Amino acid sequence: ILRENDFQYEQIAGQLQNLQNLAVALIAIASVLSIVILMLILMMRIRGRIYETGIYLSVGKSKAEIIGQFALEACVLLCAGFLLAFLLWLPGSDAANGLLFGALTQGAGTAALQTVDSTSNYLKPDPVDSGVLFAGELAAALLAVLVASGPILRFNPKEILSRMR
Repeated sequence: ILRENDFQYEQIAGQLQNLQNLAVALIAIASVLSIVILMLILMMRIRGRIYETGIYLSVGKSKAEIIGQFALEACVLLCAGFLLAFLLWLPGSDAANGLLFGALTQGAGTAALQTVDSTSNYLKPDPVDSGVLFAGELAAALLAVLVASGPILRFNPKEILSRMR
């Protein structure tokens, strides 16, 4: 009679699952904090340009055009930064993969660890995940522009320019 004894395996698997859940939670928290910081920076930047906005409004530009210009500026910077980060990470992922998983594949003594392929790059960016991340960042940037543009929508050009010192 054979009886399976996987008590130790279940303990180790549970710990690894907890570690994975912790990593996902930390990534989510870091992402939310990054989006909040991005929104604060964009809000300060746009509110610093309120007088420029008053001048644009006084010469006849519509509020939608001005907010569209702010949104376009934010989107162009976001696209450039995201593309640069993506292009820099492609070669960087090979080096990081070697540092993180190289020792694991060389020092593997058990058959379970031999399944890690030393030629695979586990840190290579996934296009689908990167697209979802980019869409989320773009939505956050556009939301920040709209929130920061509140004074533009509330005041008329005379009120904005009268606040100028």
